[in-house]
Amino acid sequence: MNHIEGREGQSVYHSFIRTQFTLSTMLLPLLFLILPLISTQLQTRSCMTCASEGLRSRWFLTGLPTSSIIDSQFTSDCDGGISNSIQREPCSGPCYTYMFDDPDSRGDTPTVLFVRGCHDQMVGVVSDRLTSGGTQNGVFCEYDSSYSRPDSRGKIVSSKTLVEFCGTQEDACNKRSRFPSTSGVNDICTGSQYNNTLNGSPLYCYECSKNDWNCNENRCYKKYCGKSVVSMGNSYSIRKTCSNVNLLGLDNSCAYTDIVDTAGDISLNMKYTMCMCKDKQYCNSSPSFSSIFILLLSTLFSLQSTTLFIFNH
Repeated sequence: MNHIEGREGQSVYHSFIRTQFTLSTMLLPLLFLILPLISTQLQTRSCMTCASEGLRSRWFLTGLPTSSIIDSQFTSDCDGGISNSIQREPCSGPCYTYMFDDPDSRGDTPTVLFVRGCHDQMVGVVSDRLTSGGTQNGVFCEYDSSYSRPDSRGKIVSSKTLVEFCGTQEDACNKRSRFPSTSGVNDICTGSQYNNTLNGSPLYCYECSKNDWNCNENRCYKKYCGKSVVSMGNSYSIRKTCSNVNLLGLDNSCAYTDIVDTAGDISLNMKYTMCMCKDKQYCNSSPSFSSIFILLLSTLFSLQSTTLFIFNH
C-alpha cells in the first residue's frame, strides 16, 4: 500500500508541476505585453500645459471630451511655442500639441488656436502613438488640411488641424507652433503617411449630423472615421465625419465624460462621447458601444472621469 501511495503521490506531484509549467507558459506572453506599458508609465517627462486665450470661453471648439486646463493656463504665450512663462507638469505619457485654425475666424489668414499638455491627463485616454510606428525622433505628428469642424454658430467649416505627440526627455517637447509647409523639412508630419489606408483601400466613413440617436447618410474618406455624441436625458445630438488626425491618439476607441453646464438658473447634465476608428469600412455606423474593463491595466492607469470604450460591431 505504501508503494502504491508513493506512486500516486509522485503522479499528483508531477501533475502539479506540469500545471504550473503550463500556467507559466501562458502568462509569459502577457507579462511581456504588460512590461512595456509599465516601463512607459514610469518614464516621466515635462510638458508645457496651456491653451490659447481665445479658447477660454470657447473650449467646445476643440472637440475634446474634457478640459484639464485651469483658468490661469489660458494665455497668448501658448501660441508661440516654448516659453519660460508657461507652466510645466510631469507626464508619464506623451506630451501633446493640438493646433487648429479658429473656425470663427474670417479672411485669408485665420487665427491659429493651441492646446498643449500631458495627453493622457488632458484627454483621458492612454495613447499608443509613440510605440505604434510612424514616429520620427520621438515625435508622431498628423495633419489634416481640411478638417471638418463646427464654428460657434454650429456651421460646419474647413479648418487646418494638426496633432502631435512627443516623448523625448527634453524640457517641454510639445513646442510646435506652425503647420507643415513644403519648404520646411522639419515641419513634415511623418505620421500622416503611416497606416493611412484600410487594406490598401481608402477608408470610407459616414458624414452626417442629426439631433437624433443615430445617422448614416452621405460619405467621405480619410485616414479615420469619427463620431461625437452629446446626450441629455432622452435627447441626442450626433455628428459623424472623417479625419486625417486622431485627437484621442488611439485607434478604435472612445472617450466619455460628463458635462455640467448652466442655462440661467437651470443646471444641465450632459454626457459627451467622442470616438475614432479605422478597423473596417463605415466603422462609425453604430450608435452603441461596449465598455472594456481590464483588471491588470486598471492598476496602472488612472483615467479620472473618462472611460475607455471600443466599438461594438
